[in-house]
Amino acid sequence: MPKKEKQSLKPIIFLLILLVLLFIIIIAAVRMSFLLGYDLSISLSPGDISLQLTNNQPVELTFNLETSNKIECTALCEYSFKDLSNNDVIESETVILEPKQTLSRNYSLVSPELGTGQKIYNFEVKCKNQKSLFCPSAEKNIIKSSLVTLNYDLTTEEKIIKPVSKEKLENLLELLREADLGVKESNQISEIIYSNEIEPEKIALTTQFDETSLIMENLKYLWAKEYYTQLYLELNQSYEDNLTKLNNDIYSFNQTLAGFIKINDYFIDFFNKVMEENQSLAYYINQTEDYGFINNFNNLLDEFNTNNFSDYSSLFEEIKGLEKDYNSLNLSLVGNETYDMELMPLLKDKILLNNLTIESNIETRLSENKPVCCIFGECNPCCNDESCSNDPKTFPIIFIHGHAVNKDTSPEQMLNSFDEIQSKFAENGYINAGIITAYSKDTEYNQGEWGLSGKPITVRATYYYELVEEDGKLVLTPRKSDDIDVYAERLKYIIDLVKYRTGKSKVNIVAHSMGGLVSREYLKKYGEDSVNKLILIGTPNNGITTKIYSLCRILGEKKECDQMKQGSSFLYNLNNFKLISVAVYTISGRGCDMDGLDGDGIVLFESSKMDNVKDFEINGICPELLSYLHSDMLDPEKYPETYKYLEKILND
Repeated sequence: MPKKEKQSLKPIIFLLILLVLLFIIIIAAVRMSFLLGYDLSISLSPGDISLQLTNNQPVELTFNLETSNKIECTALCEYSFKDLSNNDVIESETVILEPKQTLSRNYSLVSPELGTGQKIYNFEVKCKNQKSLFCPSAEKNIIKSSLVTLNYDLTTEEKIIKPVSKEKLENLLELLREADLGVKESNQISEIIYSNEIEPEKIALTTQFDETSLIMENLKYLWAKEYYTQLYLELNQSYEDNLTKLNNDIYSFNQTLAGFIKINDYFIDFFNKVMEENQSLAYYINQTEDYGFINNFNNLLDEFNTNNFSDYSSLFEEIKGLEKDYNSLNLSLVGNETYDMELMPLLKDKILLNNLTIESNIETRLSENKPVCCIFGECNPCCNDESCSNDPKTFPIIFIHGHAVNKDTSPEQMLNSFDEIQSKFAENGYINAGIITAYSKDTEYNQGEWGLSGKPITVRATYYYELVEEDGKLVLTPRKSDDIDVYAERLKYIIDLVKYRTGKSKVNIVAHSMGGLVSREYLKKYGEDSVNKLILIGTPNNGITTKIYSLCRILGEKKECDQMKQGSSFLYNLNNFKLISVAVYTISGRGCDMDGLDGDGIVLFESSKMDNVKDFEINGICPELLSYLHSDMLDPEKYPETYKYLEKILND
């Protein structure tokens, strides 16, 4: 190639080399920005919803999702709206969103037609960047969810008629119980003094009682199922009149039976009198050969023993006739001879009503119809008493993030650190309540609302927000340049808010990195009454090394870094404070070389441990630049041991 042509190509080659270098620099810068935390973030509003409805009341819900992303990235998002009460998926879909694109979804709900209680719904979205040359994302899922508690109550009309219906129905049940006792008394007596003449009336009364009992069961069903309006309409005066008449008829019938008992006992007394005077009667018969009385007596006795008489009135007349005949006999004749008298035995005893055992199994008090809360396909009375409040199995979990490596990282991105673990807990019976801040509203919530289901809830929380007044309005503003003492104060508001919403006396805290120091400072400053267990993951309890401290001051917030430095006065005071009642656990990472010492890439293994505290170890690696075991420990796919340790500690 001629020299002149070679010289003309030099600028082109130089330009190409420059373009390649520029391209490499751009790619490296983009990759570095992702490593420093400038990855996908998403916002979901509203963050949570509390609905206070009456029966059969419709409501419209709208969820808005927006992605905040680099212009060269698109996000793959999966969303779902679930009815957690019935374990049903109402809707689910996968969509691709461009940066700053908004997705809105609307849903229509209707509160249950009957009763009082709570249903729970959850809207959840998982988004991740689609990896490409200019979007070197880690493709980590970012998860946001919104918890919807639908609390339903009776209408104003139902609240008025419910106690009225209850009083009326319980009065009817009292009358029914009275009738039940009367019918059972009739049946027991009639078995003893059986007579054909009483059977038709006994059958009629029993049939009427059974029919009335069935009606009352239907009314009780309406009460139990909380059909208060229908019950109120059914409870007309005729039921009370019919039951009163039935009780009067049963009473009249039992009075008739009581008269028969008197006839029964009258004949037995007469028999005993004859037996007492049997020798005089026998002597009389032997002397007079008058067998008329004894024959008539035996015949009547046989009828009496076998219930072979037409009716009790006729029986009584025959007894009175025999008694008259007996009294007319001259039994004053007395001899020394002894004679046998052929008298039939008596096979019956006197009837003692006091010996009858009569009990009714009719309950006259109606159930209280407590509010019903349904979760994961099971419905139970809502958990709102003191035993629920103090049950450690239902204490909520608050996930507290750590220090923002990059001072420009938003609080929203910091909240993502626990999203996979929170989702893992949701798969195993916990309720995902999403994210909460120290300034989340509680005015729309009833106290204990989140705890009514009896299942523990989980929330992710951040101490990186504060309320600032702007143009006469309070605005929630990120504030990450304060010290740990201020963060502990914000954590107090978070804990108080979670206790209020759940109605629980204590919470469990799972804290990562500096979040553990914030939690310990909270306990030191405000006491241990509100915390059950504290689990510290990768927390620099004994400080960070000089090298990490230097890096921290360059990228992060200086106040936080100064307090976390080994030998700081903050750590000295914190470690001299000893916890008494709170159970503390540490999960420490090891496997990364930190200038010849073992650790998780950010915190030394020995610095994470605490005296007299149960410690669990995570063995791992720090695979690449700015990728550390310290943060990877929170990924259940990379290190499932972390979740297993958490589950073991919380269930212990």
